[in-house]
Amino acid sequence: MDKLAEGLIVTLLGMGATFLIMAVLVFFIYLIEFLIKIFNKKQPDTVNEQIIEKCETDDKKIITAVTAAVYCYMQQQGKTESDFIVRKIRKVI
Repeated sequence: MDKLAEGLIVTLLGMGATFLIMAVLVFFIYLIEFLIKIFNKKQPDTVNEQIIEKCETDDKKIITAVTAAVYCYMQQQGKTESDFIVRKIRKVI
């Protein structure tokens, strides 16, 4: 019976220590999140602008690549440029 009590104490101490360490980790995560919000108040505007510019540049590159691929395909098929008309460009994904 003495070993059973000792095992229960060790189990409770281990579970308590684990819970305490996890609580401290959660506290540090919230603290870091709070500090990031305080120090980066003006940065998100510039980041959003950079993302928009990057997306526009990427879109132009994609449109150029697709147009070049279609043009090459049409040349292989013997069709002229006037057979190809772009009616709408939209993102699928």
